[in-house]
Amino acid sequence: MDRIYFPSFDGEQISLLLARPAGGEARPCVVFLHGGAWRFGLADSYARHAEYAVSRGAVDLTGRLNWELFGRCDMETVTPDTWLEKYRAGAAVSPLLQAGPGNTPVTHMQGLNDEIIFPYETAQLHDRLLACGVENRLILLPGQKHSFILFHYQSPDETVQKYLDMAGDILAEKGFLQ
Repeated sequence: MDRIYFPSFDGEQISLLLARPAGGEARPCVVFLHGGAWRFGLADSYARHAEYAVSRGAVDLTGRLNWELFGRCDMETVTPDTWLEKYRAGAAVSPLLQAGPGNTPVTHMQGLNDEIIFPYETAQLHDRLLACGVENRLILLPGQKHSFILFHYQSPDETVQKYLDMAGDILAEKGFLQ
């Protein structure tokens, strides 16, 4: 796996893992972006997912986007104007506001017990994509919390593998994976 970097909207460097099968032929690319502040864990936490995509014939690009609204603000000195400025900067990159017409199918897998990204927010993005004519699927997973797809974390590894296989099978149906 290679590590590549590029600048974020906030001036920070975004670290991405790039995994690819041997050979130079063109292949589908699975893009896995984590959207939070990533206070716990690194892109490397998804190395096993990248290896899975490669094992099924795809290139994998894994990383994080920093959509944290307050960044490095000292919360004790934040003013209403500072908060509004940070909110607008964060909202400008919200997936909901960025959703538009496209031809890449999207699949969202959402834990119904997620208390960080509430299921209704994912449903809003799903509806927005549908309204834009983007083929997308929303899979709601009873009993699952945020980060349910991480190995060695909240869900048993067998459960993580089950959902990873489910995602892989969806991509295979579309011809993106073997």
